[in-house]
Amino acid sequence: LTPDQAALSGDWELGMSMVGEGEISVFNQMFGADGSFTYQPEVPCDDTYYIWVRYWEQGSEDSYFATIDGEPVPEAIFEGDCTQAGQGYNWRVLNWRDQENGAPCEYVADPWAPEWGAGVHEIQFS
Repeated sequence: LTPDQAALSGDWELGMSMVGEGEISVFNQMFGADGSFTYQPEVPCDDTYYIWVRYWEQGSEDSYFATIDGEPVPEAIFEGDCTQAGQGYNWRVLNWRDQENGAPCEYVADPWAPEWGAGVHEIQFS
């Protein structure tokens, strides 16, 4: 799914990558990081789905809140890279760290791969 296929709310907007990656979803840092970007993919059949995220690696500032079909509450934390080394765009399969009881790099699920039935589902990042 591409950034322009997401429903953006709050301080999130579409922008262009400054390192040549094309269009990206970004939050307007002048106002904060309220809101979210949400995808609603329609999956063709019942199966396990692995969700890969293209994210900006920036040391310890590469995590997002994530929910799948509205779960969990409170939101999971998706962490890009726990090594805090490097900078740039990377791919990472979606993971789930508990924001209340989970220490950095300790996951409820890694990868977090939902069992989805055919139909429309929701993936939300904030």
